[in-house]
Formats: sequence, structure tokens, C-alpha cells
Amino acid sequence: MAIGTDTIAHETTLQYQGETIAILGSGFQHVFPKENETLWENIILHKGLVITEYEANMKPLSKNFPVRNRIISALSEGILVIEAAYRSGTSITVKYAKEQGKKVFALPGRLDDCHGIGVNTMIKEGAILTTQIQDILVHYPQFQNKVRKSNFVTVNKENNIRKEFQQIYQYLKKTPLSIDELVNSIHKDVNEIFPLLTEMEIEGIIFQAIGGKYQLKEI
Repeated sequence: MAIGTDTIAHETTLQYQGETIAILGSGFQHVFPKENETLWENIILHKGLVITEYEANMKPLSKNFPVRNRIISALSEGILVIEAAYRSGTSITVKYAKEQGKKVFALPGRLDDCHGIGVNTMIKEGAILTTQIQDILVHYPQFQNKVRKSNFVTVNKENNIRKEFQQIYQYLKKTPLSIDELVNSIHKDVNEIFPLLTEMEIEGIIFQAIGGKYQLKEI
């Protein structure tokens, strides 16, 4: 829940109706950083989690945060490093991730940027160089449709759309719709529709626009 990349990751997840987990280096009586009190509340309101191993009255001491990072890596399927100085909290998280047998992904950084030095070193030491989402998904087949040959489906050829997607596809051909509107139109439970929407997003058929409505992706 730190200021910067952490905050952006949490906020973007919430924006797209996802669920996110924040791991604190303090007790629940000491929200840190204070600027993110609203974010803390939003994570919980949207079925996310805020976790700490410390007593409620524990203050946010600097020594707590490196130790806290082992929980971040342990709860994650893998670690994606956006940027990192040569010695940083991110480097500590990556160390824990390797010990826990987690995959580490890294975006290459600028050679003249101090925040690129650490991430480029990680790549040299075996982190998976990442320039697109497929670089990550290929390592997690459980998150991909096994019959999918490509990341993208040409949406103007309806024969390419799988049978189970057709009903949603036909409604979205007419106009972008929110998940609630799709539930009302198709008369199916949200627990049936949401997994299909997720698969359609992964396959590049649809995307969720700002405002939460799904629409067809034009390839």
C-alpha cells in the first residue's frame, strides 16, 4: 500500500472490479502511509484484504517492512518488478520470492536511470525479461484457455468466437454493457457470466472500458 507503484496497482485493480491484497508493516491502529487511508477503506469495501502480522498498536517502524515483504512474495503466484534501485525493498522481495520458488519477472529499465539498475541486474541474474503480458501468462497455463492459439481473436469473424461466448458477444455487438446489464439481458447468474467475461478479456475479444462497461475489441 506504499505510495507509487503499489498504490497504482491497487487502484487500477479496484477500477476494473478486481480484488487486491495489501500487506502492512504496522498494526491496524497505524495506517501507513496516512495518505492511503481512503485506499485502505476501498480495498476492504471491494472484497479485498488488508493483512498484518503485527499487533494493532505496532507503529510503522522501518525494520518491519523488509520482513513484511516475505508475505507479499509468499501470497503471490509470481513477482513482476517494474523498477528497482540496486539495493531496495524490491530486491528483498525478489530474494524471498526465489527462496520460495516463485517466478520473478522484470521490465527492463533505462541504463542511465538509478531505478533501472536493480531491475536490469535481476534480469542478468535470471529474472524473466518481460515486455508483454504473454511473457507472464505463458508460465501460468492455469490462467489461459488451453485451446487458445493466440492472444487475440479477430472479432469481425464470428466463426472464431467460441459457442459459450456467443450470447455475450451478440449483446456486446449492439452496445457496451456493464456486468449488471449483461446479467439482466441474458438472465444468468453473475457467477456464470463473470468467468466468461474474464476468459473473453484474456483472449482479446473484449475489454473493460473506464466506467466498467465491457465492449468488443476491434482488431
